[in-house]
Amino acid sequence: MKRVNQHDQKSEATAEPALALIECASIALGFGVADAIVKKAPVRLLRAQTCSPGKFLVLYAGDVASVAEAHAAGIDAAGAALIDEVFLPGAHPDLLRSLQGQTAVSTLDSYGIIETFSLATAILAADIAVKATPVIILELRIPVGTGGKSFVSLTGTLEDLQVSLEQALERIRPSGMLCQHLIIPNPHEDLQS
Repeated sequence: MKRVNQHDQKSEATAEPALALIECASIALGFGVADAIVKKAPVRLLRAQTCSPGKFLVLYAGDVASVAEAHAAGIDAAGAALIDEVFLPGAHPDLLRSLQGQTAVSTLDSYGIIETFSLATAILAADIAVKATPVIILELRIPVGTGGKSFVSLTGTLEDLQVSLEQALERIRPSGMLCQHLIIPNPHEDLQS
């Protein structure tokens, strides 16, 4: 696991305060969505890729106004192929790092997981969770090889995880994109590796 230093955290948080994702049911239209997004406003395209099962993800970041403008254009381009979307004008800096496979955790306190039917919903749940209490994102899984599901796994004290998951679940439950969730207090050392 890659460790992130404080300087990287500060520059990333101030340079790109907004993060957004559009999830499409069409690969062909997904490429069109990515093109519409980058043509509409100066955003940084982080991912434009296929994922299970035949979906296309477009993840991008930038200043709030640019991401908002690009996001509206992307949703419009997706049309009826839109599965889910998320726009976070004040995205927590840990979201981007976790999507890039970076984490600063070597041991687990308690372990929490939220499994969703879309990456957009997993990103939203992760953002809510890390803003609610001092929990740490272990992984934010893109739906590759998972049958189209995504998940966010977190660690922290049992009490913090309970509060964070409760707040995240309250917000995402109405979307119908929640699959399952679980908290494991004091996980076995084999699970930690």
